[in-house]
Amino acid sequence: MLAKKVIIRVDGNSSMGLGHIYRGLAIAEMLKDQFDVIFVIRQTTTAIPIKDSGFSFRFIPKNITIDKESKWLKDFFTCEAIIILDGYQFDENYQKKLKDSSFNLVYIDDLALGTQMADFVINHNPGAKESDYKTAKYTKLALGFDYAMLRPAFLEIAKHKRRIQSINTAFVCFGGSDTYDYTFQSVKALLKTNQFKKINVVVGEAYRNKEIFELSKRNPKINIRKNLSETELTAVMKASNFAIAPASTIMMELLAVGMPILSGYYVENQKRFYQYLKDKNLILGLGDFKDITLEKLNQNIINLLDMPYQDKNIIDGFQKERFIEIIKTL
Repeated sequence: MLAKKVIIRVDGNSSMGLGHIYRGLAIAEMLKDQFDVIFVIRQTTTAIPIKDSGFSFRFIPKNITIDKESKWLKDFFTCEAIIILDGYQFDENYQKKLKDSSFNLVYIDDLALGTQMADFVINHNPGAKESDYKTAKYTKLALGFDYAMLRPAFLEIAKHKRRIQSINTAFVCFGGSDTYDYTFQSVKALLKTNQFKKINVVVGEAYRNKEIFELSKRNPKINIRKNLSETELTAVMKASNFAIAPASTIMMELLAVGMPILSGYYVENQKRFYQYLKDKNLILGLGDFKDITLEKLNQNIINLLDMPYQDKNIIDGFQKERFIEIIKTL
């Protein structure tokens, strides 16, 4: 018997960011051993991360508008397939069209806006509540850290408590594109603090700033890594003991590895996750990165260095099993 087909519908590029793609890849990694996984993307999407991860993908033809996607999907795939959506364009109307086409549907959400028509809605924001949602009668909700979208290597790390003896190696990552270049600002602030012997900087394919590469040529402390595989990213994080990152997809991975984290937000969908992490003392909160000066960032780095760190082990590492169970029920 052929494995059940799972279609992951995402988009992403340098202007809109790559977060939806990376969440999709995390889900694909969790499901690939038991299901036939394929990505469906727009032709404006940066496909390199999907290709490099070894997953199949298919472009939606340019002439197919979002209103016509449901018909195209029905014509191209059997309705027995399960579609996982991750993107703010997949609203109530879009979801309803897919349900009317008899697809089983999972929607990855972090805003809780409008009415959800999917069979399952997954929001790994730990502050999300059932009362936040308006849904169809049949919709089930899967909320919180139990459904963190993490790749297998991070789930394995999360099962083990980490002890940090000293802080001397920083990790900086603001996603695959970092349009506002908070990466460069963070590195400059870290360099003003003598405590760090090494600064590991991770950027993606869509990162366009050249200044940080020029700076790294003059300063051997800066170690820039680009387009890392899961194994490579895991190794860099484990080799680091302090992090600056936004309350986005990368935050889940950092929480799984465990280290002191200086964090903030710069887009609307990060605010709620950020506020929860700050209220639970899981991070030192900066607020909106758009309001942070170099001097303020530097002072917050010093403040976090003075605080004792204790790994709270909030991600248990069994998220894969929960995602597989959701897909099996559809």
